[in-house]
Amino acid sequence: MTVEVTGFSFEKGELHLFATNVDERHLQISERNRYDDASEQELEFVFTKDSFNYLQSWLRRQKAVKAAAPKTFGEAVRETLGTITTLSGKYLKLI
Repeated sequence: MTVEVTGFSFEKGELHLFATNVDERHLQISERNRYDDASEQELEFVFTKDSFNYLQSWLRRQKAVKAAAPKTFGEAVRETLGTITTLSGKYLKLI
């Protein structure tokens, strides 16, 4: 799923990553419905200790993280803010 990372929070040992859906199909639908400013799809991804390996691998692949060479996990996550990237829908929090 192609998303733009807009925020994050750490809660009870979990990382909550907030993003806007920028998938090609969703963007096409949004363009057709330009009059509706609320057409952006806000998403929340939740990463627990069980998904740490995926999250760590994902962070290593991010150009912004590589360029910043962060010293902590939190700094690495912060570097992804504003980037457009692909995340697995497996970690999407369903409301």
